[in-house]
Amino acid sequence: MDPLSVCLAVLAAWSVVLLLSAAARRRATAGSARLGTAYAPAPWPAPPPRPAPPTRTTVLRL
Repeated sequence: MDPLSVCLAVLAAWSVVLLLSAAARRRATAGSARLGTAYAPAPWPAPPPRPAPPTRTTVLRL
């Protein structure tokens, strides 16, 4: 097969998938808005604590 036609076929398939997923997502949010419940994404987890600054760390010298 010609590499250009394979590339175009893959790009077309991804375009169709992205368009369909965007349409499904839009339909799902429109349906929840009609029911009176707003779509609220889950909150992100808290980030890990920051490491101590280099001036506060100990250095083991042998």
